[in-house]
Amino acid sequence: MKSTVARHVLPLALLAALISSVHAQSLSEDAVAFQNGTAPKFSTKGHPKSKGAVFTIKYPPSWKAKEGERPNIVQMFVSESGRGLETAGIVTKLIPPNERLTKADVQATLSPEGLKEFLPSGAKLLRSKSTKIEGEPAGLIEFSRRMERAGAEVDFQILMLVFFQGRTMVSLMFQTGAMSSDSAGLSRRFEKFRPIFNLMMNNIVFDDKWK
Repeated sequence: MKSTVARHVLPLALLAALISSVHAQSLSEDAVAFQNGTAPKFSTKGHPKSKGAVFTIKYPPSWKAKEGERPNIVQMFVSESGRGLETAGIVTKLIPPNERLTKADVQATLSPEGLKEFLPSGAKLLRSKSTKIEGEPAGLIEFSRRMERAGAEVDFQILMLVFFQGRTMVSLMFQTGAMSSDSAGLSRRFEKFRPIFNLMMNNIVFDDKWK
């Protein structure tokens, strides 16, 4: 019995190590692509769902860019050539003309306290803070939430960058998921990809600002 177990355990351990090695190599190659300027770009310019927001973002070469399926999702980026657990999505919302939107309103929305309004029901706040993108006000909020999909409970850890262009509010959402039984694994996986998420955020360019 012991020899039978050993014959099964060893290949599984090797497989896990191989998968981890492949992911590490992919992450390293993706990071290098940002550094040497070969990372692919996506521009919202002229996109029917951008609602007038114009900016360019770079994404990892190993990820797949996909058209957003919902009305407010401009574009999705999915790890492992579209098969992975990590995603980044560009979401836009047009502020109605009859709704006030002053600089003070924008600052309040992007304040640590104001960002809490973006929390979905049942989500757990991890952190929130004000920041800047391209010298413009922005906000970062990070949270976790549990959702049921196809009868299974799945945990997600999400990092959201929020900024305004005119009367369009843009949210860039990064997330990774795992079965609810592996919450510790979810946190480790998210931290593994955090540098990639940061590279994507730091490579946003407001095209019209530099004309």
